[in-house]
Amino acid sequence: MNVRHYVAVVILINLLACGAEVALAQPPAATPTDAGPSSHWRFLRHDPDSLARLGGGDMVAGMNKLGEVGFELFIVTTANDQGAAGWLYFRQSPWHRPLPQPPIEYKLIDDQGITDLGLNSFADGLIKLENDGWQLAAITTRNGGAGWHFFFRNKVAMIPDSGAGAPAAASSSPGVAPAAGNFSTPGAAVQTLIAAATARNGELLSHCFADSAAEEFTSLRSQTASQKDLDDLATLFQGATVTDEQIKDDRHATVAVKLFTRNEKIALTKTADGWQVVDF
Repeated sequence: MNVRHYVAVVILINLLACGAEVALAQPPAATPTDAGPSSHWRFLRHDPDSLARLGGGDMVAGMNKLGEVGFELFIVTTANDQGAAGWLYFRQSPWHRPLPQPPIEYKLIDDQGITDLGLNSFADGLIKLENDGWQLAAITTRNGGAGWHFFFRNKVAMIPDSGAGAPAAASSSPGVAPAAGNFSTPGAAVQTLIAAATARNGELLSHCFADSAAEEFTSLRSQTASQKDLDDLATLFQGATVTDEQIKDDRHATVAVKLFTRNEKIALTKTADGWQVVDF
């Protein structure tokens, strides 16, 4: 994080702490899908009690309600030495708001829970969470160590388990096959690409690329990519965010994405199936 980014985050936290944005008792209504994208991020602040009220007594259920309309957790403050959460800050991308897809779901787990997932290995527990599509959003601290870990994932990119225990095709389960709205705008199409890539969802990825896409994406388009290719793509898009959308004409657009290692511009074209990726 550079100095400018750090200062911006500190200013944001101070503004929110002073009441520039108040926590809502109910999640905002989804913006109609025919509305144009806003140019501004939207921020919310909640404490655990207000989230529990929102979720009918369950804090995580309240977080999931916000996730259903695209609010992503990005900062959690620590309330005490035991690692309890203080304030939780959420943001909604301006490219996400016109289309509240994919919905976000949350998981709250402590050190021991992660260790148990990894069969007595904290590192293996983190790997298992990542393989299941969970990304770490924030943590609290407990007496100088880690307290609670807050994870999120995009539900649209999850592949359900079949009866045999093997991954089923995404289209075999209601709500998992890509909806037309996932590709209704260039920004929405790239959000879907990010979700599919981080979840290693080959079925959904195949819908993200146009027939005219660069040759290097042929295996993704035809669902013949190796596990290594899917892993590499997941690593590339881990934590990626859309930062700009530019529509050049009725068939061509570019979307800027901030990756962990660099900034990337993704070229898209409008097809009969919606906006699809051509190259990046």
